[in-house]
Amino acid sequence: MDYFNLRLTAICVVLLLFITVNAIRVIGWDATVVAGDDAQLFCQLVDTAEDLTSVTWQRRTKERPKNTDFLVVASDGKEEHINGLKDRVKFTGDIPGLNGSVLLSNITVSDEGIYTCIFSIFPSGPFKTEINITVQVPPVVSVSTDVPPVAGDTKEILAICTAFNAKPAAEVSWNLGDLSDTLKVQTNVIVDSEGRYTVKSSLIGVASKDLNQKKVQCLVSHPGLKEKLELDYTLIIHYPPQMVYIISVGDQGEKLELQCEADANPKPTNFTWSR
Repeated sequence: MDYFNLRLTAICVVLLLFITVNAIRVIGWDATVVAGDDAQLFCQLVDTAEDLTSVTWQRRTKERPKNTDFLVVASDGKEEHINGLKDRVKFTGDIPGLNGSVLLSNITVSDEGIYTCIFSIFPSGPFKTEINITVQVPPVVSVSTDVPPVAGDTKEILAICTAFNAKPAAEVSWNLGDLSDTLKVQTNVIVDSEGRYTVKSSLIGVASKDLNQKKVQCLVSHPGLKEKLELDYTLIIHYPPQMVYIISVGDQGEKLELQCEADANPKPTNFTWSR
């Protein structure tokens, strides 16, 4: 009977220890950050009264796919910075409060990856959580044409709106107003080895004199932008002279001054007179 009670007591102690250890956990939140901003990495140990011996931070990125320590904070608050991130890492936690949070400043694309926060406590050992950092890169945007279109009967590119090197890809659209039934949009997306996207949205239509100086607007949206970009653009269509006018600009007695004008884009630079 004594043996049975002793065995039952041992089982209860083991179960109690198991339940206690499994109740201990580390809380962390994933972070999405715009390149150039700072990332606050929250890390909190909960449900334990055991002694904290240290907090260790590791990370693995595309450039370094294996976990690498970059900060160790001892129970007395002493910090040890490792592997070159010292100037960019600030411990913002509270050791007595079991808070191991850090601030990583001036985020770049190379910082994207998985960060591990490890609490070492006695006697249960280490407890950890993983935090994903996603870096967003806003696009650089321009509207232009490679070569000004010339009036004709075939469809060609009238303007190109490009959102360069964004992460993730930007959304590019057009506000065409009265030209929405006349012009079409063609979009191409290119992604480089770093996961950055370039989106080219081409405005296609039959170039004509009537389209010259018409106003359109390129609209660009991206989660890294505070607001949608709206870029105004004036279509430029080249066309040859269609009408030539000779007008009198002055009559000074025996002298008659005449002026020749032609409707063309660009404006003619050479005129030949004959009679």
